[in-house]
Amino acid sequence: MNNNPPKAPSGWLTALVRLMLVVLLVSGALRANGALAQKDLLLELGLPAWLPGYLLAAGLVGALLSLLALVCTWRAGNFCLAAVWAALLFSVGGYWVERLFLWAPVQRGGSPLFKLGLHALSLAAAALYTYHIRKWRQSAHGPGN
Repeated sequence: MNNNPPKAPSGWLTALVRLMLVVLLVSGALRANGALAQKDLLLELGLPAWLPGYLLAAGLVGALLSLLALVCTWRAGNFCLAAVWAALLFSVGGYWVERLFLWAPVQRGGSPLFKLGLHALSLAAAALYTYHIRKWRQSAHGPGN
C-alpha cells in the first residue's frame, strides 16, 4: 500500500503559483542576506538596533515558508494549500504592516496602487489554485458523501 500523497496536477495555474513562490523564496533569502551583510551600515545610519534582526528573521521566515509551499506544490497532501496560503499571506501582510507602520512617511509615497494590484492578482491566483486543487481532489476521490 502506498502512503505517499498523490502528485498534484500540473498546468499553467500550478506553474504560476510555483513562479510566485520562487520569487517570494528568492526575495526572502536576499532580504536575510542583505540584513546580515549590511547590519553595520543600518546601525551607522541611526536605524533602531532591532531592525537588522527583524529583517533577518522576516527574510528567513518568508524564505522558509515559500520553500515549504513550493515543495508542497508537487504533492497533493492536505498540508499543501495551507502552506501556499501561509507563504503568500506572510508576504502580503508583512509588506503592508511594514509600509504602514515601519516606513518613514517620505518612503510611503510612490504608487501603492501598483503593489495593491499585484497583491490582489497574487491572492486571486492563489484562490484559483485552491479551487483547482479542491476540484481535482474531488474528481480523483469521488464526490464523497
